[in-house]
Amino acid sequence: MLKNSLSRQSVGVSELLSLLPQDFLESLSEKFKADKWVQKLRSDVIFKLVLYSVLHSERISLRLMALYYSQPQFQAFAQVAGQTAHNSIRDRLRTVPLDYFATLYEGFYRQAAALYGESELEHKYHLRRYDS
Repeated sequence: MLKNSLSRQSVGVSELLSLLPQDFLESLSEKFKADKWVQKLRSDVIFKLVLYSVLHSERISLRLMALYYSQPQFQAFAQVAGQTAHNSIRDRLRTVPLDYFATLYEGFYRQAAALYGESELEHKYHLRRYDS
């Protein structure tokens, strides 16, 4: 069921996250108040979980994300411990402000375009910029 899509790409989760330093994630969280009243599933952990899930599976579900959360590879990568339920992930995805994710994507795309070039992003990594 789980298909490792990283083998088809030459970029990994750690390399992608290096484009978004932890202090940037934390400053966005403060700016958008994304973690107000939250203790366990901080917005940066949710973002890392979504990114990890997208890169490790072609089909994502909340249960699959909960499974990834409990895996040692993700826990070491995101510096978290323990387990979480799929409904907790759902609740956090609903409560993290959309502007938080939009600003994260814009920051990521800017950094990636500066590093790889927009043409390489589009043709090699199939990363395109869309206006919604």
